[in-house]
Amino acid sequence: RRRVVMIAVSSEDSGMVFRLPDNTLVYLNKFSKLTYPEKFTDAAHLVHLSGEAYFEPAVGSNLFVQCHDTRIRAFGSAFNVKGMRDGIVEISAIDGEIEISAENEGYFSPVRIGSGEQLIYDTQIKALTKSKVARKDRWWKKGGFRTFIRNFFNRIIHPRDTR
Repeated sequence: RRRVVMIAVSSEDSGMVFRLPDNTLVYLNKFSKLTYPEKFTDAAHLVHLSGEAYFEPAVGSNLFVQCHDTRIRAFGSAFNVKGMRDGIVEISAIDGEIEISAENEGYFSPVRIGSGEQLIYDTQIKALTKSKVARKDRWWKKGGFRTFIRNFFNRIIHPRDTR
């Protein structure tokens, strides 16, 4: 029997960015936690989120994000997931399409949303609401945060030649 090593990343009081083993880029918002295997060994790349994160799946990634009672599957598209302590999960498709399903299949049938759409799931009363992504909810675009993080990350991955 093979042992699976799990990695837990917690962002504390500031956002952070990193790559998953399948090369998916993750922007973890502050006070959030993501747990994932050190190596993806099966076809599904399952990660567990507590808090909020923006995902840019790598080409060919088969990423599934578990948050509260929901499971989010990306079809090569960027998306944001926000799981709040009160059991509300907000899932936003940024570009492309994602599918949301309940961990317990009896709660709701899988739902697909596309670019600019959002699905809010209340895990307490098992209610789904579909809407457009509100501008105020786009934390990854506020104040150039995403650009700042991306530039910082690119400097680490691709340091300039200093000769």
